[in-house]
Amino acid sequence: MSPPKTTKLVEETRQALFDAARETFAKDGFQGARVDRIAERAGVNKALINYHFGGKKRLFHAIIEDLTRTLAQSLRDAIDPDAPPERQLRCFIRHMAANVKDHPEFPRLLLLETVEEDPIPDGPPQHLAQVLEIMAGIIEKGQRLGVFKPMNPFFAHMHLVSSFALYQLTGPLRDRVAELTALPEHSLSMDHFIAFVEEQIMAGFMVTPPKE
Repeated sequence: MSPPKTTKLVEETRQALFDAARETFAKDGFQGARVDRIAERAGVNKALINYHFGGKKRLFHAIIEDLTRTLAQSLRDAIDPDAPPERQLRCFIRHMAANVKDHPEFPRLLLLETVEEDPIPDGPPQHLAQVLEIMAGIIEKGQRLGVFKPMNPFFAHMHLVSSFALYQLTGPLRDRVAELTALPEHSLSMDHFIAFVEEQIMAGFMVTPPKE
């Protein structure tokens, strides 16, 4: 049975605002993202932002929550709880990278959320805590088995996120570097960067050099 037309219209309006806001926040930052610009991109009246989300700040929070929910679920589905911690960590890195490739705005939005001075009324995204718990569990297991060095799991997670965020924010710089040097453009691709980050993190976290 098809949903009523009004229900479908409400869902389509919310999704249009969601998509437009995600693009606008990623491009202009939280402070620079104007509600009239978001509404214009979505093709709706800006009053609907308050109606559906309760304002710009809660709309931003809803976007972060949706992205972190998707990431947390993909990590839970992908990581074998019985696998060695070093394999779990590689899986974590690769799925974080896959999430960034699917949602290139994610790292920048997450950084915006962490540096926002005016706290979001609903508090930090609960699914972000779940992602951190997954990382903490992997590191704790690795330390218990003598595989990983002592480290702060929050710093470890932010190191990974900030690496991908910096890559996404430096696209124009990469283009200029490719023009001014002998480096082939493909060598600066996202896939090459993901492989680089993975090996650097594995080498930095493990007590002995990784074998893979």
